[in-house]
Amino acid sequence: MPSLKEHSEHSFEIYGEEAIDIHTWMDSPSVLYGGAHRLFRHDKKIDIPKIFKEKYGERLARDILIDHLTLDKIESKYRETIKRKKYSSVRLNFRVSLEEKAKLLEEAKKQNKTLSQLIRERLK
Repeated sequence: MPSLKEHSEHSFEIYGEEAIDIHTWMDSPSVLYGGAHRLFRHDKKIDIPKIFKEKYGERLARDILIDHLTLDKIESKYRETIKRKKYSSVRLNFRVSLEEKAKLLEEAKKQNKTLSQLIRERLK
């Protein structure tokens, strides 16, 4: 999630207003709900508080709110992409005799590991 500073700088670049009050208001539920705070105040259809309408005008306040949501979405997609690229799944198939398999399973059991963990360690 972008920081308050990032949201404010973004708003200033586009609108000439940092709108720290709007960004703080939108993200304040994160204190209690963490990442789930986006269930609150993160909807384009939300009623903008009167204080923000009076300070910025309804149009600008709504634009700042929508840009906040957009920046959150961009950051979220970026982080998901990074997570997916960090690890890649590879399926390896190889044949071993039943005797070798039994030995591997026994060794894995002794080390309190799964067969996959044991093989992964040996591949390193």
